[in-house]
Amino acid sequence: MEYDVFISYSRSDAALCDAVVRVVEGFDLKVFVDRHSIPGGAEWETELRRVLTGENRPAVIVLMTPASAQSEWVGREVALADENDCPIIPVKYDDAAEVAFRKQLGAVHHLDATAPAGSDP
Repeated sequence: MEYDVFISYSRSDAALCDAVVRVVEGFDLKVFVDRHSIPGGAEWETELRRVLTGENRPAVIVLMTPASAQSEWVGREVALADENDCPIIPVKYDDAAEVAFRKQLGAVHHLDATAPAGSDP
């Protein structure tokens, strides 16, 4: 299956990821999220590479949170997307996470989704 969008996120941010997926799918786009898109028994890394290196590469939305900034796999997904000329769309949910991603995504304009102080994200 081909996808329009690939979501790179930390598993601890699954609820946030699911909210982003609902928004993106509202635009009739096909979204790849590992826990929903990789069939049981499939080789996880092989599936990620297949999607990010295929002929029709998806845009990659990177959910920049403290947990994703610490995730080895998010870093690997971003690097693979960058190496294969996938459009990368960083979405900032935390100022500290933005700093952590600066080396890898410094030249890429991000969307700012930080919540106003005192509000729920």
